[in-house]
Amino acid sequence: MTPAPRISIIIPTHNRKTLLLENLQALAQQTFPSSDMEVVVVADGCSDGTAQALLNASFPFALRVAEQAPQGPSSARNHGARLARGEILLFLDDDIEASPYLVQAHAEAHAGQPRRVAIGYLPPILQAQTGFFREELRGWWEAMFSPMLVPGYRYRYSNLLTGNFSVAASLFHEAGGFDLQFRCHEDYELGWRLIKLGAIFQFVPQALGYHHENTLMERTFQRKQDEGQADVLLSRKHPELLPTLQVARLVNYGSFFTRKFYNLAFDRPAMGERVSRFLARLMKLMEKWGLYYRWQKLLEILLVYNYLRGVAKVFPTRAEWHDFVRQTHAHLIWGKPEMTIDLAEGLDTAQALLDQYRPDAVKFVYEQHVLRREPAYPGVESFRGDHLRVYLAYVLRDAYLRWAVRPNRDETDPQEALFVQLLDRHLAQLNYEQILTETN
Repeated sequence: MTPAPRISIIIPTHNRKTLLLENLQALAQQTFPSSDMEVVVVADGCSDGTAQALLNASFPFALRVAEQAPQGPSSARNHGARLARGEILLFLDDDIEASPYLVQAHAEAHAGQPRRVAIGYLPPILQAQTGFFREELRGWWEAMFSPMLVPGYRYRYSNLLTGNFSVAASLFHEAGGFDLQFRCHEDYELGWRLIKLGAIFQFVPQALGYHHENTLMERTFQRKQDEGQADVLLSRKHPELLPTLQVARLVNYGSFFTRKFYNLAFDRPAMGERVSRFLARLMKLMEKWGLYYRWQKLLEILLVYNYLRGVAKVFPTRAEWHDFVRQTHAHLIWGKPEMTIDLAEGLDTAQALLDQYRPDAVKFVYEQHVLRREPAYPGVESFRGDHLRVYLAYVLRDAYLRWAVRPNRDETDPQEALFVQLLDRHLAQLNYEQILTETN
């Protein structure tokens, strides 16, 4: 019997035979041993001969092909996970061209880390897009990954992207896989369940896969409608996430005139479509005249409008939408117990306590001095020990300098005296009483 591979790469696909075959060739060039990996392709309602083309092809890794009636990518990924034999599941979209080190980087991220969720990097290869929209799309993609580059970053549920991520098979099945109710933001929903299970997210830039991005403006607007519907479903299943979602933040959002336009999504959708077409034509003029910021503002307005069109497919009237947000907020219980961490006991002790208890809310103190209160945030992973030193460097630095470092200096020592002089000069520039007020 063939030994089980270490990694199973699961790829859902729908009528992208040529692109899929090209991207499987990229997987054939991996630095990771082919004998330790398998690829499971699930053809979801394909009518272009995808399955037969794969069976006729030859690759250095084990390839398994499954077909199913069109049920969507979440179903296809779950199907692939059931068939997979690897201890690690690596999910890739069919339009991802793997760099040679992608699989190896994912494997290394999981070494000795059974609760790890590794998130790969997806720089876009822009093809059909032109002009302002091309650059805007590139910016959107980079903005998704840049926060995760900060050391000690506390991950959000929305950092999980299905296009390129890996998870232990045991943890994926413990979480229950993808929820088939979701045709959009299914990765966010799974991300939150994984965080609640204590999964540790990690961005792995070396796990790089080039995303062949073919989204055009109209597809972007349709995607925003899908997101509007999905966020209503997400907030119904996980009400604690409502404050983080646009479906709540867009109540009474915008200027007087833009709100009038947004309301058309509920009150007069036919009129809203006519205004949308007019604004889209106006965007072309803005681009022709080189007015990028005006073009960008019109794009934002149309994105919000289309998102609300998606919300309106669930709540036909604004009153129903507003009532849902208000009632969900009213029953929302997000108060988490606050843990006190005294940094006077030493950073190693503080780090060990954070690792042991994984609190959602923390009060950092130095003896009797409160340095900062960090409340619990919905959708964010709990504090861990490896967050502490970076948090101390970026957030608590000045408060820690004042109470922990400054009192312990020997001003009779010339070098110490110079340090104290420079430190006091720095601290004198801070309105520390205001900082204490804000953090308390």
